Amino acid sequence: LLYKVRVIPPVKIPKLITSSDRIIEDGLNRAARPDTVVHQEPSPERAARANDIRRLQAKLGGGGVHLLSEMAAAMYLGAVLAVASGVGRLRRTERAQLSHYATHSYMAICALVGSPEGIKPESRLRQCLPPDPELLSRGPFALSTYENPSRCKVLAVVTEILGQRRLARIEDYCTNKSSFNASFSKADAVWILGMLRGRAMNRIGLAPIGLQMNRLSPVDFTTAVALWLNLPQGTASATAAVAPG
Repeated sequence: LLYKVRVIPPVKIPKLITSSDRIIEDGLNRAARPDTVVHQEPSPERAARANDIRRLQAKLGGGGVHLLSEMAAAMYLGAVLAVASGVGRLRRTERAQLSHYATHSYMAICALVGSPEGIKPESRLRQCLPPDPELLSRGPFALSTYENPSRCKVLAVVTEILGQRRLARIEDYCTNKSSFNASFSKADAVWILGMLRGRAMNRIGLAPIGLQMNRLSPVDFTTAVALWLNLPQGTASATAAVAPG
């Protein structure tokens, strides 16, 4: 799927992108409410805050679950830039064919980061994108090449900007006294701010999966989950149920 998003213009596969986000969202929601525990439906406001925290990068204290709809344009544009400046390079006819789709992704990224009129001079996007979409396949803006992986990549910069904007929005909400209501108490605000500033939402999620010792085999994972689901859950909440058997 990620390969298709990189090689196919996002404007050509909108249903695939939105369906992927829905499948992942549904899977996460199902995992958060196992059948052995009585589910308590959160308010829409609380669910929206949880989703915002879930989509923050792990280094910002979030769950690191990014929306494909937010990454698709950057992924495609990064691939186009890499090809345009790589060994093969684009021919004139290929540039003409990709120009429309690359420009569309460029403008989608601008709208996503809050600059629909174009990239601002002080924006971090200028590290990897030109000020004009007409220059996408020219000049030193194609920095996501395999020859030098330390260079700035479009996807990394876009996700960083979105993460910082989302983090600022959450912190502003938590520190605004008018936000406190029946579904959001001061204790909730303190807990969220402490979690985000401590950068420790999920220690398991922060374990480097590149190390073999941090990986579970399919058999061990299935066994561990089955064991957890069948343990008494009486301490989870006042309405929790015990798994049958």
